Parts: sequence; structure tokens; C-alpha cells
Amino acid sequence: MAISVSKDLIAPFVDAVSNVFNTMIDIQIEKQGAYLLEEHKVQYDVSGVMGITGKLSGTIAVSFPKKLSCQVVSALLGEKLETFDETVVDGIGEVVNMISGDAKRLFENNGMGFEISLPAVVVGSNHKISSKSNVPHVLIVFQTGDGDEFAVQLALQVEY
Repeated sequence: MAISVSKDLIAPFVDAVSNVFNTMIDIQIEKQGAYLLEEHKVQYDVSGVMGITGKLSGTIAVSFPKKLSCQVVSALLGEKLETFDETVVDGIGEVVNMISGDAKRLFENNGMGFEISLPAVVVGSNHKISSKSNVPHVLIVFQTGDGDEFAVQLALQVEY
């Protein structure tokens, strides 16, 4: 089964992000675009990173500015969090876990099973998320109804 970087690999992740934000987090989002990355640096403050192994392998990272990460975790937990702290960091790990889990379900429905690792969270302005250099890195930018942006970075390859 040939899978292209453009549609077949990206669409299930876009659907998973939309599903998680619309049902679990209750924040309306819209995809703004998808871009191939030359440099693997993200313009955000915090990223939840998940490794993927199996027929599909690589990494998924979900990256937020600090303010939006507090809003997302607040909505997820149902309590107002105004300070970026360990609760927010742990919550971002759970967000990438939920997105990866939903994407896994969508890929399994199409015969492309994979396993996910435990999430890691990277904190720091303009950090870099490295993965295999010969794997295309795709950045998918989303926008909330309030105009805040976040991104999903995919570095994936199909294993034969």
C-alpha cells in the first residue's frame, strides 16, 4: 500500500486533532495549512512529543504557545489554570497522547497499525524537535476560534 506524505499520512492526524479538540477539549479549531519543513524548529513554547513504531514510524509533536497551552489544559481539566506549571506540562503530554491514540485508531481502520510510546514534553521558546533527517517533516498549523495558533509536526515513514 503506497502512502503519500501529502494526504494519506496527514489526513488521519488532522482528523484526530479535530476529534480531540472538538470532543475532549471543547475548543473549536480550524486547519490553516500544511507545510514541508526545512528546519525542524518550532515557533512555540511547549511541545508534547510521541514516538510511533510499527508499519508507520516516526514522531508526532503538538506545539503551543504558553498562553494557549494553559487554556487547552484548563478546558481539558475543567478548571481555570492561569500559570504555566507542571499541571500544564502534564496536560500537554495527555493531549499528544489523546491525539496519537485517536490517529492510531484511524490508521488501524485502514490496516496501518502502529504502537505509541509514552509522551515527552519539551519546554522552551523556539525549541527544536529532531527526528530522522531523511524523513519528511510536515507542519500542520491550526487556529482556534479566538485566533490563537498551534501546530502539529509529523516526521513519519512507512515501514515495509
